Amino acid sequence: MFWGFWVSFRKLWYNWEPMEEQHIADMAKDRTVTTASRWSRVNRVTLLRVLSGLIGALLFVVFVTRGAFPASAASLVVGLLVVALAATIAVQPPIVRVWRRVVAWPGLGHTALVAGVVAIGSVLRFWGLRFGLPYLDHPDEWAVADRAVAMLQTADYNPRSFIYPTLYTYLQVPVAGMHFIAGVGAGLYETVDDIDPAHYYVWGRGFTALLGSATVLLTYVLGRLWYGPMVGLLAALFLAVYPSAVGDAHYITTDTPSMFFTLLAFLPMVWMALRPPERHTDRLALTLIAGFCVGLAMATKYNVVVLIVPLLVALVAMARSQRAPKHPRYTTVLVGSTCSFVGVALGFTLGTPFWISELPNVLNDVASVLVHYRFTGHPGAESSQSALFYWGAFLNESALVAWAGFGGLVLAFVRRRTADVLLLSFAVLYFIQMSGVTVVFFRNAMPFLPFLCLLAAMAVMTLIDAYQVRVSASPESPKRAIAFSPHPVVLVALFAVLFSIQPFSRAVYEDWLRARPTTRILATEWVEQNAPDGSRIWLEDQTLILSDRLQVQGGQPMTSNPLEWYQENGFRYLVVNDDVAANAPEQLAPFGEPVAEFVRDDRYGPLLSIYATGVGDVADDERTPSGATLGGGTLVLDGYRHAGEVQAGTALQLALYWQVTKSLTQDYVVYVHLVDDEDTKVAQRDVPPLNGSRPTSSWQAGELIRDDQDLPVSGEVAPGTYRLLVGMYDPQTLTPLNDAGPIELGEVVVR
Repeated sequence: MFWGFWVSFRKLWYNWEPMEEQHIADMAKDRTVTTASRWSRVNRVTLLRVLSGLIGALLFVVFVTRGAFPASAASLVVGLLVVALAATIAVQPPIVRVWRRVVAWPGLGHTALVAGVVAIGSVLRFWGLRFGLPYLDHPDEWAVADRAVAMLQTADYNPRSFIYPTLYTYLQVPVAGMHFIAGVGAGLYETVDDIDPAHYYVWGRGFTALLGSATVLLTYVLGRLWYGPMVGLLAALFLAVYPSAVGDAHYITTDTPSMFFTLLAFLPMVWMALRPPERHTDRLALTLIAGFCVGLAMATKYNVVVLIVPLLVALVAMARSQRAPKHPRYTTVLVGSTCSFVGVALGFTLGTPFWISELPNVLNDVASVLVHYRFTGHPGAESSQSALFYWGAFLNESALVAWAGFGGLVLAFVRRRTADVLLLSFAVLYFIQMSGVTVVFFRNAMPFLPFLCLLAAMAVMTLIDAYQVRVSASPESPKRAIAFSPHPVVLVALFAVLFSIQPFSRAVYEDWLRARPTTRILATEWVEQNAPDGSRIWLEDQTLILSDRLQVQGGQPMTSNPLEWYQENGFRYLVVNDDVAANAPEQLAPFGEPVAEFVRDDRYGPLLSIYATGVGDVADDERTPSGATLGGGTLVLDGYRHAGEVQAGTALQLALYWQVTKSLTQDYVVYVHLVDDEDTKVAQRDVPPLNGSRPTSSWQAGELIRDDQDLPVSGEVAPGTYRLLVGMYDPQTLTPLNDAGPIELGEVVVR
């Protein structure tokens, strides 16, 4: 035994020493590797932190001193530094760990699809927000936008007009305020009175586009709660590319916001009907929230009042879901209805707070809207078969979505599940409401569109599910049938592409048109480039907005006066809106061919034509010579022109031709007096030259300026012969500028 122990000890001893050396060597190697890797990791983290800090500091320095560099170079450097900073932050170990968790998340693919759909909807809605500005092609956009700016400028939040509820107007007030602050920082504004609608409208439209994008997300959420994630995804895609939903999100109107608040109101209602809470207090709180959201929707647009019906349906469904109710279900419905209607009143009052104090005006305005839609009508927007009008519009927008939505409607009527009944209670009643009037505007269908898309998506997914069930239940070799059948995801993708390609193409095309200058913008640029300062331009109604350097007159059809009248009165160009008044060819013949036409083949806007009257340079105008001087010869009245007679109650057409010999430093006012033999004034006009469009301080030496000073003659002026006197004076001191008193321009006979 001892000998055996000794032998074992010797073996262990002799074997231990080399093992110990090897073990120590291995441990030292592992320690060296571990230490090196640790130092490598520490050095890398430190390097990334230092690098990001240096890039951030350099970015700050470049941004602060960017004024010392060329703008293009500074922008390029700043952009590169921003990208580098983002890259160094993204590879930080904590961020990398977050990325790994995100990549490993099972729901990443579906979430990415939802985000992609919302992104597509957002791009389509934010593209072309400057559409048409400074012109407003939507007839109702000013009703919200201008009122919001007025509230910001005056701090008077009583709209006094309740054709539209006021919630969206109030929401636009802070948008206008943020725009003003940004404008002050950019040097555009000094006071709120300086707000330029052409700039503010982009911000206001951006807020509408934001609500439109959020509506796409809400559609997904509701579809997921109602029928599952794939229905929500398909419905969101259909709405994201729906042309009218995209187009309406480009305006500051109440239609897209009403769609948003309608879906927002359905969130608590779906929760009440399909996922009711167990606690009684939680149910009452949910009904109050649902009613409050319904009130907000009604404060956006009156016609979503039908939301009260699905609210009651959700209440009944929630009461029926009680397993062991302590109180009768009708009591639960009664108490819940009370809470809901309290919420409706609170929400509507928050959005339209003046409805109580202005109740007569509210009722009168609502009544006027109802009378307008049902009885008086709207020329150009009327239909005796409103339901067919809207159905035709749905087919035109997206035929496949329309037919699938109809199929989903039939399926919902057949199944009559709780989710189906809740959806139908709004969709059916809203369609009946909007098709039960004579006046038809497709923008009124905006709150209906998400439900049409939900019905279409539900029908598509029901068809796919039925196909899969039938294939799996096939009696002839089910395994082979399943093997050769398309995967459900492939079917969903095929239906998504098939249903979206037509509306998506149209939405992209219409956005491309919105991003292009309209016919009005092109016509405005043409007139501004071709008309000299002080030119007289005749504008028909709903045509152009021109700068103050031009003299604008009109508002009536061009054919209301002969060509000779325009020539005698110095009109250089005549702008015609062929969409407003279709002038007969024989009436247009004397004016010749237009010098410019702006058609809407590949852009939005009315058909505009510009005619030249033949009035050329001012120097070529026929006039009576004068030669009278003003300001010590600084100005010379080169000549004048008037008819010599005028009918009492009209205006004497007078043209003055000023020759500038020296530049002026002050602004003067021109006076025109019609006096009798006793120098008593019977008619008078005192205004700056060219109606203030070109003050005298902007006149340059060598210019010959035509100044039209049409003199109104009252109908009370007795018939007779009068003298016409003109001159200039300093408006601050009333000191005359004439060198030899008033300049006489001959006699005028008043008839």
